[in-house]
Amino acid sequence: MRLAICALKNFKADSQEGAGLPIKVLWGTIIGLVAWIMVSTVGVSGIKSLSNLGGLPATLIILCCSFTLIKWLRNPSLLIK
Repeated sequence: MRLAICALKNFKADSQEGAGLPIKVLWGTIIGLVAWIMVSTVGVSGIKSLSNLGGLPATLIILCCSFTLIKWLRNPSLLIK
């Protein structure tokens, strides 16, 4: 929690900070290459496998957030420090 607060301390919705163009191009290239390799080797089912694989980390993050929410709801004094 403290790390998130430090990371977002000066971040505002209208700020101009964000990922630069080289980072966006790099990520787009990597994702495009992985998708192209999966389609050319396995077919369309490769993309379906990638979407399932990508959903696993999201599921773990949601489970961790849910666990933390339940922990905070049981002990609200953890929120106030």
